[in-house]
Amino acid sequence: MAFPKVAGTQVRGSTYHFNLPIPKAIQASYPAFPAGIMRGTLRTSDPKEAEKQVREQRVIFDRKVKEAHRLADRDRILGTLGQEDRDLLAEIGGPERLLDTIRSYRMQAAFTLAGAGAETALTRATTDTPEHVLRVAEAVEARESEAVIATLTGETRRLKRVADAIGEKVPAPPKGIDESGDGIHALAEAFTKAKGWTVQNREDLMRTVRRWVELHGDMPVTKWERRHLDQFDEVLTGFPLTNDHELRKLTIRKAVERAERDKLPLISPKVRTRYSDHMKSLSKYALNQAGLTQADPFAGFQARKPKEKFSTQNEQKTLPFTPEQVGKIIDQSRSTYDSDLIDHWLPLLAAYLGARREELGQMLVSNVRLVGNIHVIEITDDDPAQKVKNKHSMRVVPLPTPIIEAGFLDLVDRRRKAGGHFLFLEDVKDKQKRVHRGEVEPDKRGRLTERYGHRFARKVRDPLKLKQPGLVFHSLRHSWTDAARRAKIDKETRRLIAGRLDGEDPTEAGYGGDDLLAEKLEALERVAKYVRD
Repeated sequence: MAFPKVAGTQVRGSTYHFNLPIPKAIQASYPAFPAGIMRGTLRTSDPKEAEKQVREQRVIFDRKVKEAHRLADRDRILGTLGQEDRDLLAEIGGPERLLDTIRSYRMQAAFTLAGAGAETALTRATTDTPEHVLRVAEAVEARESEAVIATLTGETRRLKRVADAIGEKVPAPPKGIDESGDGIHALAEAFTKAKGWTVQNREDLMRTVRRWVELHGDMPVTKWERRHLDQFDEVLTGFPLTNDHELRKLTIRKAVERAERDKLPLISPKVRTRYSDHMKSLSKYALNQAGLTQADPFAGFQARKPKEKFSTQNEQKTLPFTPEQVGKIIDQSRSTYDSDLIDHWLPLLAAYLGARREELGQMLVSNVRLVGNIHVIEITDDDPAQKVKNKHSMRVVPLPTPIIEAGFLDLVDRRRKAGGHFLFLEDVKDKQKRVHRGEVEPDKRGRLTERYGHRFARKVRDPLKLKQPGLVFHSLRHSWTDAARRAKIDKETRRLIAGRLDGEDPTEAGYGGDDLLAEKLEALERVAKYVRD
């Protein structure tokens, strides 16, 4: 007897079997069917029952396809999140833990809200504590409860923002918990976008935001007062240098306690001032651009500054290398790395040109050219991947004899013939420890020479035992300045070559051309005699 045909099945003997294509998006979820076709008995000879089972299975497929698309979209969006948001997700155990973490924070906030004042009320009912002591205790407890709720709510806002970005629906908060308003994180995000800040500067700001929230909670900007910033600055006077991973995870109060207990080194006044400058920038933005406040509560605030002796005020944190040390660094780099690599050239260029590491590392092949009879490099930000510190850093610098004699123009010629974009190549290891050579690439902060900086420390400074604090790659720029002074190069020419103000008036320094190539080359040839021993 012939059985009626049912789409998605085939008949074997007297029984219907699945013969149902599995949607491509979810085939990996069904490893038992590598051909992408679901097969198996339906244990029925009834066509209506077979049709029902096929329909139910298709509903399951559709649901899984939608979920697969949602997860694919989520993964795509996760790749676009900022580093702080990715760190937050990693901290809580991944996006799957988002809703559970939000639920946990809300529960803690609700319990805090419900219990606020209960302990003092019990004390009032069972002791003879004087009234004024109870009144102060109640005020303290109320303030502590507010801080706890504000902190938990601020963290919840952050999680909700990430959840919204990746398409996770968050239930409404419990009654009494106010999660309205964007909070400081949203303000900081809007600020960095409006200002076009780099990834690195944005991450620095978000570290400040994190510490602010740990101390004051995510209070609305309308409630910010000058005393809040003053207290923030005061607490930061005891804040430790947080190079240790475990130390970085501590809250601001706990980190200060650890620093005091273990006698840890503290952040410098300059770093502490950056924290308050960040908050001042946010409050100014909230007033002028965002229109969130009627007045700037932090206007005119000055961070605490320790009284310094005149003998220490001009000390440099970055120390210059001696000419002997410069020579050893150049020789070590050129003998360790072949002449196609950035590692071979950067110390030599920095030592003889006084340029910054990133300025050199980001050069394009087209940035080396011949002007008249003078070979020059152009330090610019014309390419999207290039950055300069300020407008005074944009300059054209001639190449002195030691650089040309070292074969630098041969490198340029090789890279030009190869159709290169960036001038320099570097060797990078992948996760399998395989070495790949290619053009320099920006890291997550957009910097092209950060990996090289680590290699310089490991492969050049450490073997030469140049480990004194303050001796870093940037020391070569300071060494060049010392060599220029010994060569009796005037300040204006030094400024034009090195791309710094050197105490000049910024307005006056902005006038005049930058075509004094012959004068600059003459100066660089004189400086070259004092660069190394």
